Amino acid sequence: MSPKVYDVTDSQNKIFNYVGKRGIVVRADVLSPDEYMPPVLIGRDDQIGELAYMMRPLFLHGAPNNGLIFGSPGCGKTATSKYVLTNLTNKLENDRQILMRLEQLGSNIKSISEDELKELEYLKSLVVVPVNINLDWTCISCKEIYTTMGILFKLIQHLDPNTQIKRSGYSIDYYYDALFLLMNQQNKSLVVILDEIDFLKSYDVLYTFSRAISSGKFNGRQFIRIIGISNSRKFEEKLDPRILSSIGFKKFRFPSYNTDDIYHILKDRIKLAFTPGSIDDETIIQCAKDSANTGGDVRKVLNVLQTAAETADVEGSETITIQHIKDAEEKVQDNDVINAVLVLPLHHRIILMSIAKFMKQTDSVSTGDITTMYEMLCRQINQKPSIRQTVSEWITSLDMQGYIQSTKIKTKTGGKTRMISIPKVCLEQTEQALYGDYQLEELKEYFPVIKGG
Repeated sequence: MSPKVYDVTDSQNKIFNYVGKRGIVVRADVLSPDEYMPPVLIGRDDQIGELAYMMRPLFLHGAPNNGLIFGSPGCGKTATSKYVLTNLTNKLENDRQILMRLEQLGSNIKSISEDELKELEYLKSLVVVPVNINLDWTCISCKEIYTTMGILFKLIQHLDPNTQIKRSGYSIDYYYDALFLLMNQQNKSLVVILDEIDFLKSYDVLYTFSRAISSGKFNGRQFIRIIGISNSRKFEEKLDPRILSSIGFKKFRFPSYNTDDIYHILKDRIKLAFTPGSIDDETIIQCAKDSANTGGDVRKVLNVLQTAAETADVEGSETITIQHIKDAEEKVQDNDVINAVLVLPLHHRIILMSIAKFMKQTDSVSTGDITTMYEMLCRQINQKPSIRQTVSEWITSLDMQGYIQSTKIKTKTGGKTRMISIPKVCLEQTEQALYGDYQLEELKEYFPVIKGG
């Protein structure tokens, strides 16, 4: 039988002519904070130690604390949490294997060899405090999954990937019961990272999880614990006092990365991601300085580095210059605003659009007018508006995340209201993202008149 002939056209060769060519980037995954976990986290030794110590009750026949981590974007909050929990579960699994071997050796203590006796003594020294807990963990982005039902279904799916339970159609209690039943059946405890916890629509899930043990939901030593991650220290102000009291967050403040931290992070990634000699030390230092001066966001600076490398490749340059870095910083800044808006929940985007429409005529707008506009926009695209209290909470959340800015002023009646605006440096990109969204594009030419607006 003659070999199959593959018809590769000239156009295919032309448009994919980069395939097989050696460019600057050899491992794109290393430049992604989500795809690559370095074996060592640079500049976060103290924070790793603090989070690891929060797990200490686990080794004292108890359950670890709930944690709440604050810090500016890109300061390693999520990466550090994942790093600690990965190492914790690895340690527990390693200890479990050692205990099994100890049991095996101990059952034949009278007949074991001298070498096995030495192994027995060595293994005993490794497991100081045996922990009989089957621990699992997962990370949920509350920007993407922000309802109680969504959180519960995600956890059910995590424990049972082949679950027959549907994503919707049951009561909240049904999902809680299904989750706790799975944890009992699997004798499993959970630590849940709630990334960008500010975006949760309801915080009742925090209360229920914190009360699970005392409410008798488990038939053994299981537990469910939360590590909440927020960019703002004001997050706790949104919580009901009974939730705060019940959950008892142990709080951690992560500082932004400084120039030295960022420099060493970049050097560590570049070693794996780029061809040797493609970027010099001066350019790396400049990149680190620029990043530190604008907040020390490692996610952003890695994006800048990748964008600069791609630009250099397109130009046919074998090296990344400082000018490549400067151009990439400007491009990433614009893209970051657009991408950040696009990943917001739909109703948060509608609120932003409400503000943007007012900013065609005024510099800032009251929360009352925003809410009225939001309700009208919702109905225009057949969405059910949320109640005003929820909208007010969402506005606060957008403010805390930096999408908008607010100022409190006195009203004519002696009360107070918030005047809201979108930062002017972000307004154009915010509008670009909103009006390019297929769910909102029909609202582009819709400008309802609001009395008093």
